[in-house]
Amino acid sequence: MSKVEVEMRQRINQKFEEVGATSKKNALPLIDANLDLQELYWLPYLVGNVLGRIRKTKDNRYYCC
Repeated sequence: MSKVEVEMRQRINQKFEEVGATSKKNALPLIDANLDLQELYWLPYLVGNVLGRIRKTKDNRYYCC
């Protein structure tokens, strides 16, 4: 895992926690997560990764667990 990947995971997880998207029940669409462009580009790579905590629901909402 690269340093950049670790940093992006931390940034995205922190933003999801700040807006309260910490469970499937509280998952939010991307617009509400306030992610910047760089974080949006990294998100598909990090979602569902075995080591990651970022998850995507069937209706395209995101949360960290």
